[in-house]
Amino acid sequence: MTDYSAGYGKENSFLMLKTLITEPGYKSEGYLDFIWDNCANDNIEAKSYLPDVFFPYGQKERGWHYMKELYYADPERREYPELPYTFVSHTIHWLMGIDAHAPNNQVCTLPQLPDEVLWAEADMIPVGSKMVKVLQENNSRTTLSNRSNSPINWEIRFYGNYDFINLNGVNHPTTVSTLNGLTISSIQTTIEGHRTSVALLP
Repeated sequence: MTDYSAGYGKENSFLMLKTLITEPGYKSEGYLDFIWDNCANDNIEAKSYLPDVFFPYGQKERGWHYMKELYYADPERREYPELPYTFVSHTIHWLMGIDAHAPNNQVCTLPQLPDEVLWAEADMIPVGSKMVKVLQENNSRTTLSNRSNSPINWEIRFYGNYDFINLNGVNHPTTVSTLNGLTISSIQTTIEGHRTSVALLP
């Protein structure tokens, strides 16, 4: 006879959220609360998944909580490959919201800095054969530098419903959409080689 467990099961309990199998909404929100209430005693390898669980649903403070646990793990455990590699991934992909699409010659940004982090910067980020530098400030200002000789496309995103995003001193009307159930405002631009552009919320 098969024994089924309805309790908390570490990785197998949160991989549905990590892979976005579950639809956004009150059920997923309740399940995120269930994971938060039960994951404190998980091993460090299991916890390395947790930022990927919370950030996609806009729960940046919970995601940041477990990023710090990975960072401040004891020295022996910090040598586990899961910890440094996933920490870098969480920083670039979630805190700074950088998503590269090399076939489209495009980089997208959507910051999710937690309250403790006022700014974050990363340089020499590869986008196909190109390199970019990104500075995120207060979830309301993004600076992108094209380190390459040729142009690159940039989709600028911020969470929330805004009529305009200011790009290099000029307000541009936004496209408002949803991403995993969360409202985002975006505009698109192209940055020439070795040029820098600054986007900020009004």
